[in-house]
Amino acid sequence: LGYAVGPALAALIELFVKNLRVENLVLDSDTAPGWFMASLYLLFIVQVIVFFEDPPMERQPSTPPTEVHKESLERFPVCGAMACFWAIGVAGIVMTSAEVYVVNVGQHVLGWSIEGSALRLACLMFVVGLLNTLTGRLTTGVLQSDRAGVVGVSVLGVVSCMPLFGIAAEDVGTRVCLVGLGLMLILFMAGNSRAFGLALATKLQPAGSNSLMNMLSTMSLTMGRGFGAILGSVLSTDSFAWCMMGLYGFTLAFAAVCYNGMKPHEKAC
Repeated sequence: LGYAVGPALAALIELFVKNLRVENLVLDSDTAPGWFMASLYLLFIVQVIVFFEDPPMERQPSTPPTEVHKESLERFPVCGAMACFWAIGVAGIVMTSAEVYVVNVGQHVLGWSIEGSALRLACLMFVVGLLNTLTGRLTTGVLQSDRAGVVGVSVLGVVSCMPLFGIAAEDVGTRVCLVGLGLMLILFMAGNSRAFGLALATKLQPAGSNSLMNMLSTMSLTMGRGFGAILGSVLSTDSFAWCMMGLYGFTLAFAAVCYNGMKPHEKAC
């Protein structure tokens, strides 16, 4: 739901903050997002310092050298981990590129203002966030296999790209409805792909390796969001649907090839 708050704040900033000067500091619709994020991160740093405390170090029983050697020789599932991290990264690419795409199409194709594009994007992300939350509740006890979830979401992701080709429709209303539906579906699938990927990443290795897998998962998602911002800015209205379909299709092929390597570890918690 945080993805919906950002565009909503951007719309409010564009609507209410026009031009405010404090000596040589300028606060307007262009610089306000930077000031807001700087204040937000400063508040976050203060909260971490005040409310969080490192737990006391506990002495762990020494592990026999033979056990250490045995654990070190345990094979890391390279193919399965790469497929998992790729699914997480693609989720970030789809989410960010879709955000940029909505703004570009809204302003240059449909003639929306900045506030209009941001508010519509906020509504879209809010609906997708609610759908992902409800789906997580429903599938927790139904779908027991995270790797099957990655494959299934990839298949549905390819199908979900079909309405995006409605951007070529002549009627504006039909165009908006089809593209809106397609964007909602691919974002919904991206949220599920990210969830299954993050859950599976911590199960590919023993419980003691969770910190490493979490770090690599976060890196994959962050790099995906960064690349998605660039990709969304260069894609045209004609190539966006093909690109999204290609990403989901490659994720499906990658996960299918590495399916056996994505099996959870016996010692994973």
